[in-house]
Amino acid sequence: MISTHIKGFFSQNYTTIEKVPSNKEVAPILKPDNISDKGFYNGTEWIETLTNEEIQEIEKLKEQEIESNKYIQRIQDGQNMYAQISSKFRLAKLNGELDQATHEFIEETFRPVREEVLAGQWITAFEIVQRIESQFVGSTIFEEIKTTIENYITENY
Repeated sequence: MISTHIKGFFSQNYTTIEKVPSNKEVAPILKPDNISDKGFYNGTEWIETLTNEEIQEIEKLKEQEIESNKYIQRIQDGQNMYAQISSKFRLAKLNGELDQATHEFIEETFRPVREEVLAGQWITAFEIVQRIESQFVGSTIFEEIKTTIENYITENY
């Protein structure tokens, strides 16, 4: 004789009916503590069902994590860019291509740009570069920094 047993329990998402000979013992399926009453057993594992609000919240958290990772990358890229530019300034100064007064002027004028780039705020850094551009007309150093920031924004935003 064959009797019908329900494996798991009914939900909107899933129902499994399995025919088991009546002489076989069917072990009860126990729901883990971490599965809410909205969960169901799919024959292999317990599945948690979610409301639309819960799904939206999860998606929001995923988006936030993605954006956070982008900022971390932008900060790391800012540190690399600053190290490269600083090393060029230092070598130019050591080789006599840049005097102390010019070096200090560049450092002081670009301080707000540097702070924004190091914070991963490349667009804000570029806006500052545009505001101070008139002080560096014809400067290859300025053009290099401006182009580096502009290219970074184009490639990463």
